[in-house]
Amino acid sequence: MVGKQLIQNNLVEVILPIVKKKVMQWIKKEPNEGHCGESAWKKDYHLQPLQQNLLFHEYLEMCLQFGFLTIFVSAFPLAPLFALLNNIMEIRLDASKFVRQQRRPVPDRAQDIGIWHGILYAVSYLAVISNALIIAFTSDFVPRLVYTMSYSKDGTLTGYINNSLSYFDTNDFPAGAKPDSDPLNQTQLCRYGSYRHAPWEEDKYGFTEQYWHVMAAKIAFVAIFENVVFIARSIIKWLVPDIPRRLREKIHQEAYATNEILLKTELERARGETAMMGVMMSSIASAVGDNVRKRDLAVNGDYERSSSYRNAVNESQSSTQPPPQVHVINPYNDTLPRYRDTSV
Repeated sequence: MVGKQLIQNNLVEVILPIVKKKVMQWIKKEPNEGHCGESAWKKDYHLQPLQQNLLFHEYLEMCLQFGFLTIFVSAFPLAPLFALLNNIMEIRLDASKFVRQQRRPVPDRAQDIGIWHGILYAVSYLAVISNALIIAFTSDFVPRLVYTMSYSKDGTLTGYINNSLSYFDTNDFPAGAKPDSDPLNQTQLCRYGSYRHAPWEEDKYGFTEQYWHVMAAKIAFVAIFENVVFIARSIIKWLVPDIPRRLREKIHQEAYATNEILLKTELERARGETAMMGVMMSSIASAVGDNVRKRDLAVNGDYERSSSYRNAVNESQSSTQPPPQVHVINPYNDTLPRYRDTSV
């Protein structure tokens, strides 16, 4: 995996685009990047266009690396070191690729990494189970622990190898499976790693009680290992939150200030609407009052002696327009006149 990332991915992502760009420039006889007088947008246009789903391949590569490292880290403990070296190199190579070889991407807002978070979460759970099974069933950790706790006389590993080996009678080889050459010519018993009964016992080559003891210990180790890791993971997640406390407080302060501004704006708007409504009501009331006074003067026949009529006459005389014409309207009966200004 590390070799594939270091050689194949870097070759495909960095060297091939450079070669392709140089070939296209040579075919089209385009100027180099540092050509004098060429604008920035034209230089950007000459770069390689962005591929569709570019970030998909980047996320996929990181998820594959994370999966190989976490699932099989107990089988190859040096893998994280090589992955770190690869990632340090790939950071610079990707930066050069995005800045100097490809066109500027169109930014798009995203809340998080999307479905990739769930994939990494599932891989982490699978890695815990995988490493627990690898440690329990492919190493001597659990058998050594069982031997020192239950079968050793002094609580040490003295005699562990002899205890973990079983006997096999070479005369029990099936036909055609026995070795052709015997270096000792008199070998009758062999030793192999397993917990089985000896050929001279009643349950010939059957599993011993220690085998089931070790198997139960391995299963218990897997369960305990998973729970301990999950509990430790939950504690670390609680101790190290996704959002720091200071940042959370800043977010709350900004939200509170925004709400205060909104409330203040709405309050001022409501006050302005109330004041405007008051002005409109006062204007309507004054207009209604003027109409009532005019009606009363018209009813009493004193409109011509009123100040409103005199002001209208003076304004008409001072201007080039003729004075307003007054027509008589009788709103009550045929004998009582009412005057209305038709020039307005």
